[in-house]
Amino acid sequence: MAILFLIGLRFDLAMNRFWDEDEFRHLYRSYLFSQGQVPYRDFGYSFSPFLIAYFAPLFLFLKEGVTVLFLARALNFLVFLATLLVLFFIGDLAFNRLTGVVAAFFWAFLPLNLSKTIEIRPDNFALFFWLVSFLFLLMAERKKRERLLLFLAGFTYGLAFLILMKVAFGYLGLLAVLLLISRGGWKKIWQNFFLFHLGALIPFLILFLMALFWGNLIQTFYSVLLLPYEINRSHGKDFFSPIFPFIPNDTFYGLGGLSLPWWLTILALFLGVIGLIKQAFQIISKGYRSTNLFLLFSFLGFAFLVFFFIYISLLQNYLPLLVILCLAAAIFLVELGCWLQKRSGLVWLVVCLLFFSLACFGLWQSERIQTQWKSTGQLQVVQNILSVSEPGDSVYDMTGYHLYRQSGHFYCCETFPLFAHGLSQPFPDLPEELRKNQTKFIYWNKKKFWTLGTEDVSFLRQHYLPTGLTDLYVAGRQLIFSDNQEIVFELLVRGEYQLETKGQGRLIIDGQEVKTNQVYLENGWHQARGEGIKELVLKSKLEE
Repeated sequence: MAILFLIGLRFDLAMNRFWDEDEFRHLYRSYLFSQGQVPYRDFGYSFSPFLIAYFAPLFLFLKEGVTVLFLARALNFLVFLATLLVLFFIGDLAFNRLTGVVAAFFWAFLPLNLSKTIEIRPDNFALFFWLVSFLFLLMAERKKRERLLLFLAGFTYGLAFLILMKVAFGYLGLLAVLLLISRGGWKKIWQNFFLFHLGALIPFLILFLMALFWGNLIQTFYSVLLLPYEINRSHGKDFFSPIFPFIPNDTFYGLGGLSLPWWLTILALFLGVIGLIKQAFQIISKGYRSTNLFLLFSFLGFAFLVFFFIYISLLQNYLPLLVILCLAAAIFLVELGCWLQKRSGLVWLVVCLLFFSLACFGLWQSERIQTQWKSTGQLQVVQNILSVSEPGDSVYDMTGYHLYRQSGHFYCCETFPLFAHGLSQPFPDLPEELRKNQTKFIYWNKKKFWTLGTEDVSFLRQHYLPTGLTDLYVAGRQLIFSDNQEIVFELLVRGEYQLETKGQGRLIIDGQEVKTNQVYLENGWHQARGEGIKELVLKSKLEE
């Protein structure tokens, strides 16, 4: 019942909390993929296509609107539920059913993972498949259908790796288990290694065949395997300290100071650390067990990732460490409970009930605060873009709010000025991309656009004008005349333009006098002269 209550809290938060910008980036690529556009050829992406393929069908069956955002969160929530089940099966198979239940409970109540497990991001999918790989290895250890299970373990790990390359640091734990279950001579070791790695190659083969079919083999593997590393390296260490998630803060816990959610997180992680230490001592005193090896070596691998290797300290990078500690905490707590129950069963029962009650209350506290961080403004931006544009219009916003619309840039949804200098391939020029795609709208979020270079910002100011909707700008020009001066100007988008003038007189564009407040103009260069006209504003016509 407690786990169901915690699941309900998390689902409520998933339906009410604001969307992280990364979620829009993945969903927008899912839309492009659903329309038949090819990743890495028609649009840039630094992940494999498996994630966006999962969400792409939503855009085939849903009409334009924000409903797709909520259903995508619901689909993503299924991955969280599946992860809970895998944790239960791991605990049950390696120890007993109670350990599986407690492991699932720890992952469900942990306040620190609350925000990231409800968000649409590859980390949750990669974590799930990595744990499934370990589960298959545990099943293979029982020598029933061993070959098939080893192959499936490799396949799911290969899939996890392609979804998120950071899972490479979890290979150490799987390798240790693979060695343990391969006891029986070199022939057995090579056979098991072959089956596991053969399975791991299948997702790569699938991606290889997709890239061949698309005709962009080199660009595909560059984008999936090398581009993420280049982006990570180019960012530099410009985010929070690696220890920030573990100190009191309202960013991750909803409440500032020494709040109950923070205390519960620290307690759970402390139990996990004690559990890991106990696993290490068990290896020394009682010999190797697959779970001991998996937890210890995986923890070492991901700890190296978070604290020494990766340049960007983001909370989602900690998810593998957190799930390892939850498993270790569950193992330790159940063993401690069995020992105490023999001495004072009633006291232990009261302690457990108190802990479970506080855990549920603590997550409820954190969830209540975070549900107040609404998505109203984000939903309004999406609706604003849809209300004034057509499906064929191109939009550029560096975030992905322009769902159901075309992209104004090859890297449509990235804060690329932060990492463009570190890429081994030339980065597409912004003005040229806007010209090529005839980008009609931009979402002028100053926080994002001010990361652009001075020349790019000047170009946007010159070629886009306010629509009247918050932060949304449309292609156009503002021309100031003096003494019948002829002005040469460029328009990025062909189509109907609304004209607004100041002053009385004649307006001449491309040698033709304009007598109405609307005119059709091609994209490219034009000439305008105002005889008595002081100012001319041209705006690409908005849809009504």
